[in-house]
Amino acid sequence: MKRQVHIVSEKTEYEWHVICYVYSGMKKEYVSQKGAAVLEVALIAGLFAAFMAIAVPLVRGAQLRQQSAECAGKILRAADAFDLYASAMGYYPPDQKRPDDPCYAMTGFFAYLNIDWWNEETDVGGRWEWDNENRFAKSIAIYRPRASRHQMENLDAMLDDGDLMTGSFQRWGEKYHYILEE
Repeated sequence: MKRQVHIVSEKTEYEWHVICYVYSGMKKEYVSQKGAAVLEVALIAGLFAAFMAIAVPLVRGAQLRQQSAECAGKILRAADAFDLYASAMGYYPPDQKRPDDPCYAMTGFFAYLNIDWWNEETDVGGRWEWDNENRFAKSIAIYRPRASRHQMENLDAMLDDGDLMTGSFQRWGEKYHYILEE
């Protein structure tokens, strides 16, 4: 004889409880759906946790790449401004004597290239600096970034060779320098 299933809902005060009547021959069996619902919720929660374990690092990595790309773009725009200054004046601007000093000589060139972020924190943390009297002669520096070394290497790869010891983007002490002229 074929099995027939009839579902009857019984509403209690606090929950809906479904009881399945399974007819098998002459015997009537009761199968509760309550246990299956708990198992389904646990399975969905486990799948959601696994999804989040995969998705969160991917999203964070994308955010870090975006920060690095924005910072690289700003470095290149600032380099254009300093090169424009050098071509107009015949020399690069004087060194920024104190880190909190704005680059007064660059005000017009920054305005021309819509650089209004020079005195703000960089996209990778830290602050912007112009160095004209250091080991690299003339460079745009990021002083004490919050970014990890790995993120700074990714920034270097966007600008240069990916090696912080060589090329036009290098680490020296607590600063990362984009070298314009040695």
